[in-house]
Amino acid sequence: VYLITQNALADNTYLNTMRDLYGDTIWIPSIQDSNLAFQQYFDMVRTGQLPAGADIALKDGRISVQGVQGVMQINGILARQIFDNNPDHEFYVEESYVIPWMYEFMIPHGLIMKICRQPSEITPEIVRKDRTFWDWYCRRLLNDRKFLRDAVARKTFSKLRGAIAGLYFAKGLVEEAKYAFQQAIDLYPLSPEANFRMADLLLSQGQYADAHAVIEKFLEGDPGNEKIREFLNYIERMEAGAKRLEQLEQLAKSGTMELQGALELLALYRQHNRWTQFDGMLQQLVSQTNLPAEAYLQIARLAYESQRWPALDLALQRYLALRPSDMNGWIELAAVRLGLNRPDDAMACLRNAVQLRGEEARNIVRQDPRFQPLHNRADFQQLMNSPMGPPIVLPGTLQPFLR
Repeated sequence: VYLITQNALADNTYLNTMRDLYGDTIWIPSIQDSNLAFQQYFDMVRTGQLPAGADIALKDGRISVQGVQGVMQINGILARQIFDNNPDHEFYVEESYVIPWMYEFMIPHGLIMKICRQPSEITPEIVRKDRTFWDWYCRRLLNDRKFLRDAVARKTFSKLRGAIAGLYFAKGLVEEAKYAFQQAIDLYPLSPEANFRMADLLLSQGQYADAHAVIEKFLEGDPGNEKIREFLNYIERMEAGAKRLEQLEQLAKSGTMELQGALELLALYRQHNRWTQFDGMLQQLVSQTNLPAEAYLQIARLAYESQRWPALDLALQRYLALRPSDMNGWIELAAVRLGLNRPDDAMACLRNAVQLRGEEARNIVRQDPRFQPLHNRADFQQLMNSPMGPPIVLPGTLQPFLR
């Protein structure tokens, strides 16, 4: 049995220790593999496949990541390397932070979860065994006065059950997820993770009153916790947003909706994870050629937050056709073009930004890690270090990008 913590894989000192312990019998990432994981994370953020979730710095060719979410993404990449490079071993996980790629392969396995070699299906028989086991275990623990007095034990078992509940939810087994989250709450009623994740599940199903009841009960047990009050306010905003969404949909059906209402409805679709409706309305709005510049900017922000890169590209194009003197707009369009693997178009946008604001634009671009892949290009180096030539006609520069 090889015990490896998922939380420290991005730490080279920890990986050195693992290589000393296990490196003769299983594959453990080398320093080069670790560096490649950092680069992979950097590239995924740069191209918009992942939100940053961390402070990323590039200095002297080295990537530095600070922030729990970003570090855990790198831990997840390294965990996948270990999984893929040790095909003759079985893998199990006691979850700390969620590592999303594992959900495709996991099944419940007693107190923890097994990571299967092929994409997993949680069959009714697996569900039955899991529920039978945890029903028995919860009865045993909750009837033990020693357990009820032991806060650390309660937190531990609640975390274990909540992790399996999260797997059920990720697999679309909503009722099983509710059942397991409720057991996690029963095991430790003051667990923020169990209560908040249960409420998130209920919100995703439009069950606002039930979500409110879960968090209100949680607040009764921890009345001084401001985070709980903030979450209650969030539930109330979500419920109000759902009602407003219905009103706007009625306006849309009647054909009386104005532009600001359409933008509000688009934002509400995103807020409530109504992605089919969001994508349809996003395409409808961004295809319009007669909207005001600020409307295209709002559409671009929503497309960016939702990682809809082609729509973001087109929204920024339309915005810059109306506001060609916006330096930041050209820089953002350059980043989008680079993420879409169109480096020549990205360079054209950067030239426009530098033509507008000179050294100010250069300083922004030099410090922006998204443009690191351009650093070895001769035209990029020239742009960052040489004075610009004659002025260009900004409105016309957009036309070559519309192909």
